[in-house]
Amino acid sequence: MKKADEILKQILKNLNIQDNVPTLSFFNSWEKIAGIDIANHSELQEVKNNILYVSVDHPGWIQIILLKKRDIIKMVNTLFPELNIHNLRVFYKKHQLTE
Repeated sequence: MKKADEILKQILKNLNIQDNVPTLSFFNSWEKIAGIDIANHSELQEVKNNILYVSVDHPGWIQIILLKKRDIIKMVNTLFPELNIHNLRVFYKKHQLTE
């Protein structure tokens, strides 16, 4: 399964939009925002109504992210103040196996 930033890059490439788009920068910054361990087991899904939605590949990562929720929100708002994130929601998303 492709990560959200890979899909977004492909869409932007197909539309001939450059990589300096703030949204792409945000999705590419997930590892910096959350840390390498969390980033390896999670994926940004969307930002809607000032809420950041994140999926994880195992339910155990939900608790880890929630423990760091305040720090993650603070980092997002420091790097991307225009998003004005107020909350973070985490959910388990079972990935389909690809052949």
